[in-house]
Amino acid sequence: MTREYVGGYRAAEAFDLARAALLVIDMTNDFGHPDGVYARHGASSTALDGIVPAIGRLITSAKAARMPVILCSQFVFTGADGRAISSPGLTTAREWLIDEGLRRNTWGTSMLESLPAADITIDKPRASGFFATPLDLLLRGLDIDTVIVVGAYTNQCIASTVRDAWALDYRIVLPPDGTAAFDPTLHRATLESLSPLSVQLNVDEVIALL
Repeated sequence: MTREYVGGYRAAEAFDLARAALLVIDMTNDFGHPDGVYARHGASSTALDGIVPAIGRLITSAKAARMPVILCSQFVFTGADGRAISSPGLTTAREWLIDEGLRRNTWGTSMLESLPAADITIDKPRASGFFATPLDLLLRGLDIDTVIVVGAYTNQCIASTVRDAWALDYRIVLPPDGTAAFDPTLHRATLESLSPLSVQLNVDEVIALL
């Protein structure tokens, strides 16, 4: 198919998903499960609940098409006492993360229970799935040139991951109904700001291409 890129950053080009991977950003139990740390501290998002069914359908279709499904999972580094020693951007806003939540290799940083399991999990210490992680190395090893990016939150980790993917010369598919933000206005504004860098197809349109 052919889609126009708005804003002149890239020329219109033939577009397909033959060498694509699905990146699922932060759809983890601590962010989205009723027993996760965010819900326990009153920071759960109903918008996140709303995208779970669509992402579930997309993961299932990607697996059927033998497309790699990669979870990029936010975590915080901890010291020997279990307290956070990094991620001040997170812990300043969510002080309870100093003592609990987003701990590496735990239930909280695993794929949301209501979603199919990922093929591979990348632990990310910051917003972008690429920053200080082996994601780029992994994708190049898999001969991937296109990433489909879904998950949370549109104006934070999604935006950071998309911009880094673009800087690394990946083609990007960004389903508007596969991402969410706490503030719908920020969700829409972020999608608009990312439109020059991405092809924005709804989840069911992506599934049809698979």
